[in-house]
Amino acid sequence: MSRRPPAEVRRKLRQEANFGCVECGCPVIEYHHIDFYADEEHHDPDRMVVLCPNHHAHAGPNSEALTPDQLYESKKNPANGDVVDSPFHFESEIPLLQVSSNKCWLRENESIDVLNVKDETLVEMSFIDGLLQFDTKLYSQQGELVAEVDHNEWSAKTDGVWDIQYQPNRIKIWHEPRDIGLEIEYDSETDLIQMRGNFYYEDVFVRMTPEKINVKSDEGVQQLMVKNSTVIDRESFLEVSKENDNYRVALG
Repeated sequence: MSRRPPAEVRRKLRQEANFGCVECGCPVIEYHHIDFYADEEHHDPDRMVVLCPNHHAHAGPNSEALTPDQLYESKKNPANGDVVDSPFHFESEIPLLQVSSNKCWLRENESIDVLNVKDETLVEMSFIDGLLQFDTKLYSQQGELVAEVDHNEWSAKTDGVWDIQYQPNRIKIWHEPRDIGLEIEYDSETDLIQMRGNFYYEDVFVRMTPEKINVKSDEGVQQLMVKNSTVIDRESFLEVSKENDNYRVALG
């Protein structure tokens, strides 16, 4: 039996927890076996729970921080009391994504490649049933895939130290010492989503902030700043590709 729960079990657990950690509501999640998988290999959703990586680290068999009784109680009364309490739930139909000074509507049941480097999607966002979902792949400078988020599900590929912080309206995922990572922040009144992050892929390094985008490669540094540009529909936001031994940086 695979350690990863089947899709239908994962979906049931996410819905039960209203799409966040049952302890704090953080939207970046893992799946925990309250009755430990090492003792009995199972994927019984009645004996499992959704936790963020931070709380998951305190729910192991030798941990006294989160006991099975506490987890069963949180499972019945999750931090997100309803879907509308989910940290990435949007009241409006079309949230607006901003990267640098560029904006793009994120339409219902559609996804957008926020960052694509040499045909590898490093950040993708989608807006499904009023909830924001995001995927990201985080590579080391040496080219190793060290962590990824798949539809808000966290998976660390190495034993590196990760700093994951959550507070209402903001999620931060950084690899110490902040060489790679991603931050997503949103304004619940305007539905404006902003992001920043550092990303490596092969010989390309991309730094994204609310003010600018820097792309560094063996050919040098390119800075992309487009003022007051609102993009209505895009399938891909920022693309970094190589043409005739030179890198091309473009929006959409």
